[in-house]
Order: sequence, then C-alpha cells, then structure tokens
Amino acid sequence: ECDLALLLSLRPLLKPRYYSISSSPRVLARACSITTAVHNSPRKDGSTFEGLCSHYLAEKPAGSQVRVVIKDTKSSFRLPEDAKKDVILIGPGTGVAPLRGFIEERAALRKDDVAVGQTLLFFGCRQPAHDYLYRAELEGHLADGTLNALHVAFSREPGKPRRYVQHDLREQSKKLRALLQNGAYVYICGDARYMAPDVQTAFIEILQGESEMTFEQASAALEQLKAQGRYLQDVWAST
Repeated sequence: ECDLALLLSLRPLLKPRYYSISSSPRVLARACSITTAVHNSPRKDGSTFEGLCSHYLAEKPAGSQVRVVIKDTKSSFRLPEDAKKDVILIGPGTGVAPLRGFIEERAALRKDDVAVGQTLLFFGCRQPAHDYLYRAELEGHLADGTLNALHVAFSREPGKPRRYVQHDLREQSKKLRALLQNGAYVYICGDARYMAPDVQTAFIEILQGESEMTFEQASAALEQLKAQGRYLQDVWAST
C-alpha cells in the first residue's frame, strides 16, 4: 500500500489544454471568449469517456471563476497587417473560434472607418439546428457587410447529401482564384486529419483552374503561397 501523496507523485501531470481566443480585443478590451465542444467518447467497456476540460467548463454555472493562463504562442496565424487585404476564412466546427475573432476585428475596423478588404467565411457543421455556431451573429455580419460571403456546409442535414467546406470552395472556384491572384490570404482552422488535406486539395484544383497548369505545378504554387505567409493553418488531429 502507499499513501495518497506517493500515488499522486507517480501519476503523470495533466497537460495544459489550450483554446484559441474567439474574440477581438477591439471588441472585448479586458475580456476574451473561447469556443469549445463538449467531448464524449465511447469506451470499449461500454462506458463513456468525458472530456476533462470541456466538461469542467460546461458544468460551471454562469458567473463562475476559473484559473486560466493566456499564452502568446508567437503564431503567424494572424490577420494581415494591411486591413485592405482580402481574407478567405475556413473553419468547420469549433475551428471557427479564431476566425470569429478575425471577423469581429474587421467589423470593429470598419466602424472606425478603416478601409477593409473582402472577408469570406466557409463554415461547416452537421445540422443547422444542432451545431451552427454563432449563426445569428454571422448572419448579422453578412447583413451589415462585414462578411462579403458566408458559405455554410451541412454534413448531416436530414434528407440531403453530406456536404463539406471543400464542396463550397470548389463551387466558388472562379471567385477564389481571382482573390488569390489579387493577393488574398487564406486561413484554415480545425481538423488536421481529414479537413485540412481535403481543403488543400481543393485549393490546388482552384489554382489549377481551367488552365494548362498541371496538378504538380498548382501544388508548387500553393507551396509558394505558404512560403509567402498567405496560406495559414491552425489545425489539430481529431480523435
């Protein structure tokens, strides 16, 4: 037998769980928001594994205090310094979190009469009534002109075929190719296992277009966008 102190000393420390901030400091100067899904995964024995941090946060009543740390990761996943640059935002599910902050930032700049380029959002979720995060807010941004386009793909909408963000990207191929040729920036946030590679393939096809450019040449053009800091990803492996 061993005492509790020894037992705890033998267990590995819990790793910090980092979430992207989903608000703009121009809107919330002394506060910030995060966006997280509450995770539940089946175990082999039939029980359910509950996400430790997501359930902890979800079960906290409104007004509760929690201890957090804000970490500057020195990430390049930031809006371009020139607000006049067009941006193409792609964020299915909770991948919309930092993109929501970007949209708020652009909205605040517009209110301050700063010239802002086009802002396009491609969002994906399962069902309109289930996980269309920030629907009213995003549609409000579309109505007031902060968003120039809002494309939403539903993968589990009853009676309809599965649709993902890459399908909407391909449908907007001509528009997106013109924006890229004009210096637009692309931001992708979310699943690294399936979504990010599928979106990359879609952009290679978009760059290829109807020209005689080969798939390999279009792939090289995409790598050049990455090198220029114009194709940025904030992705993680899904479970």
